Amino acid sequence: MFKRLPYLLPIIILIAVVFYFGWTLKKGQDPSFIPSALVNQSVPVFNLPVLDQHNFFTQNNLEKKITIINFFASWCIPCEAEIPILRDLVEKEKYIKLIGIGYKDDPIKLKDWLIKLGNPYHVVILDEGKTAIDFGIYGIPETFILDQQGIIRYHHAGPLEQTIVSREIIPTLHNLAN
Repeated sequence: MFKRLPYLLPIIILIAVVFYFGWTLKKGQDPSFIPSALVNQSVPVFNLPVLDQHNFFTQNNLEKKITIINFFASWCIPCEAEIPILRDLVEKEKYIKLIGIGYKDDPIKLKDWLIKLGNPYHVVILDEGKTAIDFGIYGIPETFILDQQGIIRYHHAGPLEQTIVSREIIPTLHNLAN
């Protein structure tokens, strides 16, 4: 029996690992989920320039509306795929305000990129990186949903896809609206 143990041990470990990942997926947990410490916290303080304007946008400019903050960039390929999804979301859920934060981007390239794709954002502000750090950004795109009091209620790291919007974003928005 002990002579077979070196051969059986890797098989037993492999079965345990497969079982663990299968159990995790069955529970509905996304193995790529990245939690944010900011969920259920106030939006971080920021003061950023508005694209093509000579004024600044701060957390105090957030209206008492449900707001989506989306970090993106013109050089980000997944961000380009998100634009039609964000545009559809804003058209369907008219009560939300969509704020785009252009991350480490050239303002001229960003403006041209938004014109080419169709700008879904109500306001576009520019960030050189400090605000992204304050938000705990892992990479872009990343999306946050704020309630009417400026509390972050949802965070998604990575590109938005229609399934994520249907399964997570819209229910969160409807829950906050009621």
